[in-house]
Amino acid sequence: MSDAPCGARRDRADSRRLHLLLALALVAGSAPAQRPAVAKADEYTFTRDGVLGTSMRLVVAARTASEAQKLEADVVGEIERVGRLVSTWQADGELAQAIAAQAPVVVSQELAELIAACDGWRERTQGAFEPGVGALAALWSAAAISKRAPTAAELAAAAAALREPPWHLDAATRTLTVRKGAQPSVDALAKGFVIERASALRRGRYARVLVLEIGGDLRVRGGIDRAIGIADPRQPADNATPLALVHVADAAVASSGGYARGFDVAGVHHSHILDPRSGMPCDEVLGATAIAGDATSADALATILCVLGPAAGIAFVDGIEGAAGLVVTRDGAIHASARWERALSPATPKLDAEPGGEPGPATGPREASPWPPGFACVVQLELRDPNAGGSGSRRGGYRRPYVAVWIERPDGGAVRTLALWIERTRWLPDLRRWYRLHRGRDEWIAATSRATRKPGSYELTWDGLDDDGHAVAPGEYVVMIEVTREHGTYQVMRQRITIGTAPFSHALEGNEEIAGATVRFGAGQTP
Repeated sequence: MSDAPCGARRDRADSRRLHLLLALALVAGSAPAQRPAVAKADEYTFTRDGVLGTSMRLVVAARTASEAQKLEADVVGEIERVGRLVSTWQADGELAQAIAAQAPVVVSQELAELIAACDGWRERTQGAFEPGVGALAALWSAAAISKRAPTAAELAAAAAALREPPWHLDAATRTLTVRKGAQPSVDALAKGFVIERASALRRGRYARVLVLEIGGDLRVRGGIDRAIGIADPRQPADNATPLALVHVADAAVASSGGYARGFDVAGVHHSHILDPRSGMPCDEVLGATAIAGDATSADALATILCVLGPAAGIAFVDGIEGAAGLVVTRDGAIHASARWERALSPATPKLDAEPGGEPGPATGPREASPWPPGFACVVQLELRDPNAGGSGSRRGGYRRPYVAVWIERPDGGAVRTLALWIERTRWLPDLRRWYRLHRGRDEWIAATSRATRKPGSYELTWDGLDDDGHAVAPGEYVVMIEVTREHGTYQVMRQRITIGTAPFSHALEGNEEIAGATVRFGAGQTP
């Protein structure tokens, strides 16, 4: 399904239109010989799993596929190098070794810059941003294991210990001294720090990074606007409509929040983001997104918004030149900074990053759901890891599968596409049944398709509307799941359902590509 070596793939939207162009100057008649024109730079997209413990998506401009692949290798190497410098979880990480030394250590210029950035945000927020929060995280991790929330006395003691900086950096000599007993963590901005440096790489005159995304945080370089989907923390479904689309040019976007990660203590889920001033989890905020001129600052600001909360957090972001922020609180309210409105996209162009899923292909107003209030149909599927437990083929390396999930009528008529995960449209006909229903609708396919997904569990929702945004009548329908993978297999799963007022739940048997799937309908299914 991919003829590009080293995992190189075209951008999922641009691949519909872009092909490698080699523009050569033609020598006319007796005219003096001229040098060939420089080949036009094209866009290439690479995806990798297991980068900083998550997924990476890289878009580069280059004249040739070979040049693009070399730049991708440079970027991955830089991510690994800088990531090791700032790591506290790898034994050979420079920061980890400085913490373990229990003595003054001369650190690299890059680590000194990161430490200085942490100290700067700590001072500006008066302790709301705290690099020593690792000790507090350890307290809540222990609480999750013991199933007992920390006592008021334990929280007060932990918060008091954080009022003293976890380290001292002598900027002149780059000597770092970590306070005895401190458990510093730079996770709140380390990813942004790595992204900022890796995205600055170039190869020669023409090959450069356009977009580098790691785990939903990204840096856009160059003067061209990119439309970025902002995930809605209230809607965890993979195909949920983004909370917003923002224009980003030569800037960074980072999101944070505890709606997905956190501590489960005595039956209560708490955010993994902790307020160092009180020791308590920042449960009031579901999610926050920050836009800033560099990835390090965007990463830090996303965390700061969660800690300070909507009022103080938005006021703080408004005081940062060029920054914008958005906060979604637990009650579902949305709070935006003064500059957020300027970043919003006036329309819904293709997404260059998709932490928030898809806006849907319908261009006109969508009708209200025809189903009872609170009802939804949810399709949950788990993409199998073919390299785990001996399932699937390893020949040629793992390729992410192409997946289509849709609703059709019993007579085979198409109703609603819930997911179309592809990389290159050249291989779209391999999704045989879906493609038979939709071929020829190139623009609609372009608006519907999204990047392939790594192994894991995904949830999709159907709200009772068809592909054009019109309500469909109750009755008999079929849920279709079609999967094909290079060096893998072709699989189709079907489940007939009856949409009415009666809830149901169906479990679908797994196969070589899908570990299992469920189809549910009823109240409380809406995320």
